[in-house]
Amino acid sequence: MKYFNKLLLVFILSIGVAVGVQAQDIHYTMYNMSPLLTNPANTGAFSGTARINGIYRSQWKRTYETPSVSADSPIVSIGKKKKDWIGVGLLFLNDTAGEVDFTTVYTMLSGAYHRVLDKKGKSVLTFGLQFGSVARSLGAQNPWLTPEMLEAQFDSNAGGQSSQELLSEFTGLLGQENVEKLRFDSPNSTQVNLGLRFSTELDNKAKIVIGGAIYNPFRFKLTFDSTATNGQGVGTITRAAQNPNNNSRKSYKRPGVTKLHASLDYDLSDKLRLRPSAFFQTTAGLTETIVQAEVGYYVTDNKDTVLNGGLGYRFGDALQFLVGLDYKDWVIGASYDLSLSSLAEQSRYKNGFEIGVGYVIKIFKDPVVDPAILCPKL
Repeated sequence: MKYFNKLLLVFILSIGVAVGVQAQDIHYTMYNMSPLLTNPANTGAFSGTARINGIYRSQWKRTYETPSVSADSPIVSIGKKKKDWIGVGLLFLNDTAGEVDFTTVYTMLSGAYHRVLDKKGKSVLTFGLQFGSVARSLGAQNPWLTPEMLEAQFDSNAGGQSSQELLSEFTGLLGQENVEKLRFDSPNSTQVNLGLRFSTELDNKAKIVIGGAIYNPFRFKLTFDSTATNGQGVGTITRAAQNPNNNSRKSYKRPGVTKLHASLDYDLSDKLRLRPSAFFQTTAGLTETIVQAEVGYYVTDNKDTVLNGGLGYRFGDALQFLVGLDYKDWVIGASYDLSLSSLAEQSRYKNGFEIGVGYVIKIFKDPVVDPAILCPKL
């Protein structure tokens, strides 16, 4: 028990900085089901040939929808003793948020270098890198585009203009009837993400993973083209068309995102496994903190089938219910968020739901055994 208490203390200290309030940003309750979104250093951090993950989130009865798919593989072993390895991966995510259809599409390539720190290969330090494109669009097909909505989608200091100033500018250039059908589209912009991860196994009973990542640390600009149909839905009106001396594009510096995560897997007995975990992210002064605890029940003696269940809490926002099944190389999970904040009434108590599936492909070469010639005299 003392051994377990020490492990728990290490885990708590590692996540002690994760204190804040909830922010509405791209996030998953089952963030471990989208490993490349959580941290690029997770790329290739598994035992197998390739890994495929898919997860879908629906919140407020499809007001917010976020499906994503990722695939990664540890492609090559390097180093003197071939203990280190390099992983590569691909992430695709589509997020649609709110009544104004604020859509974000990520297409990212990932790479990670895994450095083994000890002779037994129990401790690994990983450096991860992601590079790809991000496209965003903002549109409204109704007269609900207000300063409050713009405030919710943009940093009020972006580009040096407040949401009220932006709305006034759009109304003056396009006319009130066109603002009601205003839409912004962003060409693909570049994004680079950096990640760091440390994992260690202790006595074959416990595994600790601690990681952090910085998304968009160089704050690449996001450029929007604004267009709107005229009052009768014929033709296109752009800001440039209304004012030839005014370009129809407007650029904003996208804020960076800092993420931290930690987890502990510990076998309480031959039949039970405990998995506490935590996730933290912050961007533009807003933070999100999640703490979770799951218990797994080993159905079979060889531990290839595990039933999982647990609870989580997103600070200042929602209670989380988690269920899942690990079967051989498959991982299946589902979650339900019960909102406890003031947003529950606004959303008419339509809470968040997620379902995720992961599969590890294992293709191992048969060992080549040199033929042995036995001497008949022996």
